[in-house]
Amino acid sequence: MPGKCQADVPVAPDSETTQQSTGSAIDREALVNRHNIVIRGIDPTGALAVGNGEFAFNVDVTGLQSFPEFYEKTMPIGILSDWGWHSFPNPNGYSLDKFKFTSVKKHDREFVYPNASTSNPPPDAAYLRANPHRFGLGRIGLEMTKTDGSKVAIEDLKNTEQKLDLWGGILSSSFEIEGVPVHVLTAVHPQHDEVGVRIESALITSGRLKIRVALRCARKVVRRRDAH
Repeated sequence: MPGKCQADVPVAPDSETTQQSTGSAIDREALVNRHNIVIRGIDPTGALAVGNGEFAFNVDVTGLQSFPEFYEKTMPIGILSDWGWHSFPNPNGYSLDKFKFTSVKKHDREFVYPNASTSNPPPDAAYLRANPHRFGLGRIGLEMTKTDGSKVAIEDLKNTEQKLDLWGGILSSSFEIEGVPVHVLTAVHPQHDEVGVRIESALITSGRLKIRVALRCARKVVRRRDAH
């Protein structure tokens, strides 16, 4: 019966557990690397990321941000940071002064937050809940063309494979365009908000592969009620 099934299955201890029980050091690199991520195929829910805890650069199947529209409804790709914040103008002067606060104790900590509806918030609560918000810093992607001069679509990528080295923080992405291989390495500096990329392909010398940099600007999307 569901929820009633239980079995005792003997499990052989792995090397890390054995080392810990005997007092020897754990091979942490081996422990982490056995969970390295490998993706073969194009998956809108399979966006990967590299970062340093304060700066995140998430990518599509190309190892960069070449096809954001393919991922926008599942795992939007872009660049975020701890310092990249934005607020829309507040001409009405909304503030937290009018809100009652609720206190919740959890273990030895106390959490305090304004008491307001999140399902149907009034205008002031909706504004304060949304601002400030993290701001996408931009996108760095590939712009590729086929031999007939047409733009490469994500469906044109063949033999795709991505490998994320969790210990080293390096993402390796490989694919082919009309039989021509492309290999991309992507990494983020461990201390600075910097991303490094290495691209190898014959498409570069033929002028069919270029880097595209798109900078973001803040805009507020207003949807008409009759557009739903």
